Amino acid sequence: MPTYLAQQFAASRQLIEPLPPLEPDVLTFARAKVLFNQVLNLNTEGHVQQFLIASLLFVDRGRHGIEITTNHPHAADRYGRRAGDVEETLGGDLVRAYEVTMRDDWQNRISPFQRKMDEFGLVKYTIIARGINAGAEWSVPPRWR
Repeated sequence: MPTYLAQQFAASRQLIEPLPPLEPDVLTFARAKVLFNQVLNLNTEGHVQQFLIASLLFVDRGRHGIEITTNHPHAADRYGRRAGDVEETLGGDLVRAYEVTMRDDWQNRISPFQRKMDEFGLVKYTIIARGINAGAEWSVPPRWR
């Protein structure tokens, strides 16, 4: 009996051939991750970074019927008529705003973001900022009550 089981076990062995090497122009997840990181680190005053964030939100939120609007990267800062650089609307109502900033002094501008939340009736305002994980105060998001 043990010999029979050993033969059956040996017969069931499958050798899976490895995939052939990929051409350098094939975009794999690992290569896409490196490319995404390189693009995020471009010095463009936030223009490219805002486009990337808006693109990701457009795909993700679009599945739920949420419309994404992107404004001039400085529209929420200069003109004040916009809640954020990127805004989410559902049924015509503003539901969330995003600030995408590459400025080093973004921490000094928290109170204007709070005023924007109050002005536009938002319960959440997402700030996507360079270096946000560098300090312990900002690296962990606050808990909802």
